[in-house]
Amino acid sequence: MTFIPKIHISPLTAEEVRTLLKVAHGKAPWTLYPILLCAVRTGLRQGELMGLQWEDVDFKGGFVEVRRGVVRRQITTTKTHKIRRVDQSPQLADTLRRLKEVRQLDAMASGKDMPSRVFLSHTGEPWSDHTLRRGFYACLDSAELRRVRFHDLRHTFASLLIQQRANPKYIQEQLGHGSIQVTMDIYGHLFAGDHRHVVSRLDDPQDVNASEGGSVVESATQAQHSGLVERGTAR
Repeated sequence: MTFIPKIHISPLTAEEVRTLLKVAHGKAPWTLYPILLCAVRTGLRQGELMGLQWEDVDFKGGFVEVRRGVVRRQITTTKTHKIRRVDQSPQLADTLRRLKEVRQLDAMASGKDMPSRVFLSHTGEPWSDHTLRRGFYACLDSAELRRVRFHDLRHTFASLLIQQRANPKYIQEQLGHGSIQVTMDIYGHLFAGDHRHVVSRLDDPQDVNASEGGSVVESATQAQHSGLVERGTAR
């Protein structure tokens, strides 16, 4: 059996995400907000965000295709060496359209080709690990939020999907995990809770009433009339 070490995650809450994005949106130049929004709306890894190109963004289909990553400024494959499609939220799609329009206008004004990278730093160059993390931490400080890692934005995306009761398989596919087990190993505890009430719903209606009255009536042969509650596992 392969041992997978316990991973510490510190996702932001939905309210913290709104605060972070509000502060980032107000910062000039308008470079940090788009990449932070994409991080919390897609769960892309930092290197995948830095490697995203305009040809990977499908506005008509409503998704981005994750084809590559950037490690130490070098373009490489994704962590799983597979291409995956990640859905765009309407907010993200609108932001990327606006960003592309700005880039196109800048390219026309300068007489140069539009850069292929979607996200660029305030210098107009591709983000580096250092400049992106520095900008992110500065944004956290300005928003008076707790210090979390940039990678926790990926965990934030997953945790918010879980709160929305997204299908675990969908979460796995969006994150690009090699298996559902990987997803469960990281996020399984977010599904934790007392689920005995779910088992109780399997009982015959009269048995439930009897149990609530203090006496238990056992019946394994009567026809079941209550529906099963669907619940998946994910991470």
